[in-house]
Amino acid sequence: MKVVHNIRIEVFLYPTEDFKKVKKSLDLILPEKAKIEKEEVESYYGPAIGRLTYFTDKAADIKRILGNIVSNLSEEDRREIIGGLDKRLDENGSLFLRFDKQSAYNGKLILGYQGDVIKTEVKLASYPVTLNNLKHNAKIIFEG
Repeated sequence: MKVVHNIRIEVFLYPTEDFKKVKKSLDLILPEKAKIEKEEVESYYGPAIGRLTYFTDKAADIKRILGNIVSNLSEEDRREIIGGLDKRLDENGSLFLRFDKQSAYNGKLILGYQGDVIKTEVKLASYPVTLNNLKHNAKIIFEG
C-alpha cells in the first residue's frame, strides 16, 4: 500500500552561511546524490537569501528519506509528531515537519518550531482523503 505520494524539503541559506555546511545538515535526511535546487529570494532585511529545495515522488527516495527521518528522530519526537497530527496535517493530506537546521548539521535530528529550520512536507496517500485515513498513514510511518 502506498503511504506517501511525494516529499518536499526546503531550507534557507543566509548570506553568512556556507553552502557546504547547510548541505551537510540536509544530508542527514536526503538520499545520497540528491539533486538540490538553489534559487535566490529577496530578503526584507538586505542581501538575497538562498532557498534550497528538494522534491521527490520516487518510491525509493521517499523510503530512504522517511527511513532517515524515523531512524534519526528520538522516540520522544516521534511520539510528539503522532500526538500532534491534528496540528501538522492539512486538508490536502500534507504532513508538515520542521527540524532544527543547526542540530542536523551536528548529526542530530530534532523537531524545530521556530527560527532556522529544515521544512519538510510529506504528501500522504489516502483514499478517500479523510483526517482519520491520513492519521493512520502517518502512524504507519512513525510507529512502524
